[in-house]
Amino acid sequence: MESIRYPVVKSESDRVWMKYCGFYGLSIEQFMTIQERLLLQQLEQVAGFTRISEKTIVQAIANVGLNYEDWSIRKEVNQGKPTLHLYIELNDDYLSKDVAPVLHSELKNIDPGYCDLDLMMDIRPLEVTVLRPGTFRDYYIKKRKRG
Repeated sequence: MESIRYPVVKSESDRVWMKYCGFYGLSIEQFMTIQERLLLQQLEQVAGFTRISEKTIVQAIANVGLNYEDWSIRKEVNQGKPTLHLYIELNDDYLSKDVAPVLHSELKNIDPGYCDLDLMMDIRPLEVTVLRPGTFRDYYIKKRKRG
C-alpha cells in the first residue's frame, strides 16, 4: 500500500493556504511574488498610466507652486518596472530629489489611480529630472532650423 504524505499544518492560515492554494506546490511568499508580478503587468497593460493625463500633471505642478519654463513626460521601464519620467525645466533652483517627493504626494492627492499604485502596491512610479535652464529653448531652435 502506498503511503500518502500530508503537509504539516502549523496554523489556521496554513490550513486555509493548503486547502485553497497549496496544491500548486508554492509557499505563500512564492505565490505573493508571482501575484505582485502579475499585478504589475496588469497595471502596465490595463492602466498603462493613461489615468495620468497632461491636465493632471499641469494641475499637480501648479498646486505645488513650481515655476517652470516647460516640461515633458514619458513612460519608461527601469529595472523591469514601468515609471513616469518627468523632464522639467524650472525657473527656480530646485533639485530633482526635492521635486519628485512633492509632486508624488500631490499626484496622490489629485489622482485616485496614482494613489492606489502607492497605497496598494508601494509603487512610486514618478522620476523627475530637472533640466538646465534653456534646454527647451535650445531644442525648439534646433527643431526650427531642421524644418
